[in-house]
Amino acid sequence: MELVLTSANAVFTNWMEPVLWLLIPWAVFRGAMVVVISAQLVQLNMLAKTPVGFRLGKKLPALRQLPAVKQRL
Repeated sequence: MELVLTSANAVFTNWMEPVLWLLIPWAVFRGAMVVVISAQLVQLNMLAKTPVGFRLGKKLPALRQLPAVKQRL
């Protein structure tokens, strides 16, 4: 029984290690992208609070979804 568990553990470890080496950098990259995109949305929302940014926000459909533009429309 111990031999079966040991071989199953070895197969699982051999299979999982390359997956983890690929998964961990991907997760770090995705996390960094979420932070970057969030920061850009905050900056866009701050820009939309200015008169020029608000006029630009009214003209571009994607920017109309920003809270600062929605609030003033």
